[in-house]
This record gives sequence, structure tokens and C-alpha cells, in this order.
Amino acid sequence: GFVSAATSAMKEAPELAEPHYLMGRYRLAQMRFSDAAAAQNEALRRDPAFSPALYESLHLDLRGALALLVRRLEEVERTSPPGTFKPENVLASDRALRESIDRIAAKAARLSTAALDPGRRECVAGFVALLKLDAQCKPLLLKALQLDPDIEEARELLADFLLTSGRPEEALALSEEGVRRDA
Repeated sequence: GFVSAATSAMKEAPELAEPHYLMGRYRLAQMRFSDAAAAQNEALRRDPAFSPALYESLHLDLRGALALLVRRLEEVERTSPPGTFKPENVLASDRALRESIDRIAAKAARLSTAALDPGRRECVAGFVALLKLDAQCKPLLLKALQLDPDIEEARELLADFLLTSGRPEEALALSEEGVRRDA
């Protein structure tokens, strides 16, 4: 199977980044996020400029930061007096969260100079905008999907944005479109 072929490739050509990158993609598909991140880090250890692994590593970092952001927003919203909750205030007041977002933004800036196709460049910009709670994330992610309708992470993140923005019907339609594309 795939795992044995990838493992063989890693043994036969230990200097290559690509087998580790592909293993990371495989682990991501299995939703084994820490294993996926470890594989991408191995790819980057072998070739720090390998743009597919940089992109995947950024995507995995973003998933973690986004989960942290959503938990923090939900926590603050639960404890805020009615009518006073403003998501942007959470970012302004949470230093650890801001630092995490700044690290990801710096990684994204390095990646934007790498050899990425236009769809993935827009997707990276959408990633960063989403973390900063910038409304530009929606048009950036939509543009990424127009340029390449198969960028699954753009579809997933846009659906997450729509869902957390109180538009579950749009999020569901976007997710269903992705399922149809995969069929």
C-alpha cells in the first residue's frame, strides 16, 4: 500500500523531501494532524524551501490556531454581558493568541515568495485574513476556489468562516459542493 511505498522511498532516498510531504498529506487525510505536521517538518528538514511542504505546514498551523481562536472566542462570548461581545476585542487583549497569529503570518509571508500557484497564493492570504478576523478572508478564499476549485482547504476554511458568521446554509452548500467534486 501507500505507507509501505512511501516508507521504501524514504529509505532509498533519505535526502528527498517529497516522500515525507506525501506521507504528511496521507496522514492529514486520516485526520492524524500531529503525524501530518511531523511528516511535513521532516520534509522541511530535508529541503527548507520545498513549497508544497511549507504550504501544508502552514495549513496545519492554521488549523491549530483557528481551533484555539474559536475556543477563545466562545469562552469570551459565554462570559460577556449580553450585547458586549466583540470578536476583535479578543484578539486585541489575548497576547498569546496574537503571537501565534503573528508567527503564522510570518510563515505565510515567507511562503508567499515560494513557488505557489495563484490559487494557493490567494488561499494563503485568506488563511491569514481569517485568523485576523478580517472580512477579506471570504473574497480571498472565493478567489482561490475560482482559480482552483480543488483546493479543499480553501473550501473547508470558507465553510468554517460562514458557519461561525451565522450562515450555516451557505456553509452547508459549500461543503456539499466539495463532496460532489470529490465523488
